[in-house]
Amino acid sequence: MEDGGVEDWEDCAELIGTTNSGASGAIASYFDGILKTLEEEFDCQGICAKGNFWLFKDVEDGPVGDSCLVSLK
Repeated sequence: MEDGGVEDWEDCAELIGTTNSGASGAIASYFDGILKTLEEEFDCQGICAKGNFWLFKDVEDGPVGDSCLVSLK
């Protein structure tokens, strides 16, 4: 996070003070891990429909390409 800006999902969570504690935090961390892996390994974002922004990749990586549905099949 440079100069208070938000570059990815982790920066956003840190900025707003979101913590992954307790059972719901464990579930959120688990699914965040899956989404992060999909973004990194398959260069996709979202499951059925892509979002406007990457959750874990840097904004400098450019716009989102495709959703991950095809990669998951």
